[in-house]
Amino acid sequence: MHVLISYAFLFFIAYLALDNNQLSSTIPTELAGLNDLVHLSLHNNWLEGEIPEELGRLSMLDTLTLQGNKLTGRAPSDVCLLRRNELIVFTTDCSNGTQGVVCPTPTCCTECL
Repeated sequence: MHVLISYAFLFFIAYLALDNNQLSSTIPTELAGLNDLVHLSLHNNWLEGEIPEELGRLSMLDTLTLQGNKLTGRAPSDVCLLRRNELIVFTTDCSNGTQGVVCPTPTCCTECL
């Protein structure tokens, strides 16, 4: 219930910049409910785990910056598909074999840091 209350007033937000805030835990899947989101900046925090597949529902998203975290796994295919339409910038820490995100196609991530 707390999560629903926390996000209840954010439905019409277009720009969310939470970079450099020492955020920890995983990326909340509830962010996918922000249908008007155009810019999501979560870089340089302490976020862990995988990029949620649900972020692929953000059809208006043109910028997604996730570098400088401890994310792992593969970039979700639905997020990569956004690169065909609106998503212009998608940056992350790409895999070096032990940590980072695997970008499954060369066109998925715009920059690997």
